[in-house]
Amino acid sequence: MERSLSILQLIALFLLPYLFSHNLANTTTDLKTDESSLLAFKSHITNDSSHTTLGKNWTTKTSVCNWVGVTCGSRHHRVIALDISYMSLEGTIPPHIGNLSFLVSLNITGNHLHGDLPEEIAHLHRLRVVDFSNNSFAGELPRTWFANMTGGLEELYLNDNSFHGTIPQEIVHLSNLRILDMGYNKLSGQIPASTLSQCSQLQALWLSDNNFSGTLPKEIGNMTQLQEFYARNNSITGTIPQEIGHLSNLRILDMGKNKLSGQILASTLSQCSQLQALWLSYNNFSGTLPKEIGNLTQLQKFYAGYNSIAGTIPQEIGHLSNLRILSMRSNKLSGQIPASTLSQCSQLQELWLSDNSFSGTLSKEIGNITQLRIFHAKVNNITGSIPREIGKLHNLQLLYLWGNNLSGSIPPEIGKLFNLEKLMLSGNKLSGWLNTLLIITVISLFDLILNLLGN
Repeated sequence: MERSLSILQLIALFLLPYLFSHNLANTTTDLKTDESSLLAFKSHITNDSSHTTLGKNWTTKTSVCNWVGVTCGSRHHRVIALDISYMSLEGTIPPHIGNLSFLVSLNITGNHLHGDLPEEIAHLHRLRVVDFSNNSFAGELPRTWFANMTGGLEELYLNDNSFHGTIPQEIVHLSNLRILDMGYNKLSGQIPASTLSQCSQLQALWLSDNNFSGTLPKEIGNMTQLQEFYARNNSITGTIPQEIGHLSNLRILDMGKNKLSGQILASTLSQCSQLQALWLSYNNFSGTLPKEIGNLTQLQKFYAGYNSIAGTIPQEIGHLSNLRILSMRSNKLSGQIPASTLSQCSQLQELWLSDNSFSGTLSKEIGNITQLRIFHAKVNNITGSIPREIGKLHNLQLLYLWGNNLSGSIPPEIGKLFNLEKLMLSGNKLSGWLNTLLIITVISLFDLILNLLGN
């Protein structure tokens, strides 16, 4: 037995140098493949500034693993990451990029690259992150590119280019995709929620600033892992489907600047119990603001300005203890501003209620919204005097009350708001001494032109 082991040990010792030299030769050969692929990439860069960056560094005089933007793995000593972002590079991506067979991350964001996306990238089966954002790529998204792309891809950034056409159905092959950013392009058609829902791991979907139209399909509710959905500034019509309530993990929903209509379905949205930010501004929503809005207890930002929402602000909004920003400007809201209710939103910092039909007096409870930095209530029908309690808002930076029917004197307590930067009270019937305001030394805009002030 001992003799047998000795023979095996001798064989191993004999073969070890051969195996080592063979592996070293393979590694060297493979690294040469990576080197030639990157040199081919460099040859397709056309602008002078790139040659300053890459021309002096990407040379055969040094190992490819020491080149700018290149990272090699410690195990196989192959190129695993390429980051040449924000180098002002101009040119195209050659098919040779498909020879970087160990590549895990490819980041070329922030350049001026153009042309087609080479299909050879689909051969890189180890790819997890691809960032082609902020370039000059155009044309339709290549279907074959998505059809052959590895299912291991987790993050894909194609935003801020000039891609047009529709999102190809072949994107379903990216079964492990977690982040998809196609914002700021010229994509059109209906958002293919049925297709995208088959990317079962998708957590972030960014489609803002495109030309999407049609309704938001009910299949959006099948994207159960979705946490962020941005579709701002498109031409999406119809109502928000009830099925969106199935997105229990949703934290951010931005549907601003579309053509959505109907009543805001707060009862549906309240099922999205993790929702923290909701943008619905610049649409055609009408009806009242439902009391179910108070069920969104995690909500921090709510923007619903520039719609046709009528009625009063429901008392239930006081349940939103995490709310920091409430914007309901340019609607048809009426009644008294519910300062007592809003003071229950203990984190409220910005309150935008301008250009509505609020009436009645400004109640003294306004002074209980102690975190308030911005109070914007211009162009309403608010009457009575400015309550002295407004002087308790020590964090206040902006106070816009112009274009109302306020009367009486300006309370001297305003003069003690040392963080106040902008104060607009014109277009009212205010009177009184200005002396108490002179201690405000940081106001950059102090518009009292249309007020009736004493000396």
